[in-house]
Amino acid sequence: MVLLCLLCLVMGQNSVVKSKSSHDEHWARLVVMSLAISAVATLYLLLVLGFSVRLVDGGGPWFVTGHALEAGELFDATRNAVAFATFTIAGGAAYLAYRRQRATDRTNALTTSRHEQDELGELRARFTTAVEQLAHSSATVRIAGVYSLAAVADQWLVREDVEQAQVAVDVLCGYMRLPYSPDLGENHQTKRVVKIERSDTGEAAEEHFEFPQNDRVVRQTICRLLASKLRGLPLSRDITARSQAAPGAWSDLVFDFSGAHLVGANFEACRFNEPVRFVEAVFEGDASFEGAYFAGRSSFARAEFQSNASFSRVHGALPISFDAAEFDSNVFFDNAHFERLQLRAAKIEVGAFFRRATFMEELVMPGSSARSWDFSRVTFERGAHFGRCTARVRVTFAGASITDPMKFDGTEIPSTKFNRLVEWNSPDGDGADFSDVEWLPDLTDEDPALSDESLDLVD
Repeated sequence: MVLLCLLCLVMGQNSVVKSKSSHDEHWARLVVMSLAISAVATLYLLLVLGFSVRLVDGGGPWFVTGHALEAGELFDATRNAVAFATFTIAGGAAYLAYRRQRATDRTNALTTSRHEQDELGELRARFTTAVEQLAHSSATVRIAGVYSLAAVADQWLVREDVEQAQVAVDVLCGYMRLPYSPDLGENHQTKRVVKIERSDTGEAAEEHFEFPQNDRVVRQTICRLLASKLRGLPLSRDITARSQAAPGAWSDLVFDFSGAHLVGANFEACRFNEPVRFVEAVFEGDASFEGAYFAGRSSFARAEFQSNASFSRVHGALPISFDAAEFDSNVFFDNAHFERLQLRAAKIEVGAFFRRATFMEELVMPGSSARSWDFSRVTFERGAHFGRCTARVRVTFAGASITDPMKFDGTEIPSTKFNRLVEWNSPDGDGADFSDVEWLPDLTDEDPALSDESLDLVD
């Protein structure tokens, strides 16, 4: 049997060599493999059977010694041989299945890796294209670049790659920090040529100025987009009434608007879980952070608000600074909750309203000035420092609750000037409640020009 299989194997190999077509070669290879497996299996079964007979009889294999086995012994030997062969075949099948699974896993891993590399390459290509669009002279192309860059950042976040998403956000914030001219921000021009004649030589020189077309609308788009990514729920009256905003998709990223020019900034109900900087930023148009939540240290130092600014219902978990900020109109902090608010040397052209606000730490605002200050029903948990503050018309603490000393050294109000440190405490040491107390004279009765309407006060 073995010799016959070997002869067939040799003949099969010759047929493979002599075959000319690929189809014949394939079938010839299958025939050779089948015969080879049959030969090996036959030889293996003979060896197993002989070993089993030796175990049962103890006198050696019958096919070697010519020893005849009894019927019971032959049955036991055959059963043992079949069982051993079956176990071996099962083990071999399991090993083949394991090898096949490993090969499949390696193939899947390789396919997944290639897919990941393709996705990464696509994302990087989309990022490069979006950045190039932001540098385009056309406003329409730049707006498309803004949305493309936002989509890329969202994809990085889906992949849990916060670092790459932060890069995309940094590019958008960096665009807002680029030089901006309000006079040129709304026109359709992209270049201006100025001819200059030199008096000494009589020669004419040209100066070329290039600037992005309709940059104002692009900046408005970026502000709206960033706000939508920082807001966990669609904007509504119910959301702005809450003290803490729901986190948005980009709330865990860092935003740096230092020196930026923001147009129509509406960050109502937005949540900033990381530090945010608006240092020396310029807010063109009304700026609203109503209902926003600041979890990290935030700074509006030296920022310029060219119209009304609203921080009503803002919640600041860490110190927020408005040092040396300039407000060209009203600023509202109504119902806000601050751990610590710093308002040093701030300049407010009209009114500053803190009605029903809460300050957990000392309110620090020395050197600030405003036309009027309204601290009605404000809660001062750790007092306040108003050193050298100025109020040109009115200051009111009606209904305020004060549990720590208030410092007014050098502060000027319409009717009184404090040249020394003043600390007001209740007799029991728990503080004082200035209910229905207002510092006046009420100049509006004497001068109609100082009425509430002229101050643009909103109660």
